[in-house]
Amino acid sequence: MYPPNTIPPGVAISTNGEISGPSTVVQWMIDHYLDSKSKKSTRPLECVLKEGELLFVPSNWWHLVINLEDTIAITQNYVGSRNLETVYMYLEKHKPKLFREFVDEMKKTWPHLIERTIKNVVQESKPWWERGN
Repeated sequence: MYPPNTIPPGVAISTNGEISGPSTVVQWMIDHYLDSKSKKSTRPLECVLKEGELLFVPSNWWHLVINLEDTIAITQNYVGSRNLETVYMYLEKHKPKLFREFVDEMKKTWPHLIERTIKNVVQESKPWWERGN
């Protein structure tokens, strides 16, 4: 794992935020893993989980998983009030169908949160001189 401020070796982020790198975990392991472990500045955080253990991966941390045995994995992307605007903007830009479903469901279950988020996103998209702050 790498914290958000450390871009893993072999990964590039363009000026418009597009991420590129090896197409598979196996390819990253072949091309970059051993070299990344040999340098303190690029050494990943690693762990091996035992039966019954779980690991929380914080938002925006780079990570990959290798199963050493037969495994059942359950993953969940967490959306809370702290990252709702980020998720909203990501879905709007990259996943329009899911975005519409997400907003519709939020309006049913958490209308005050989604309305506040929409208001904040619209306000932030305006030039600073039009924000009225």
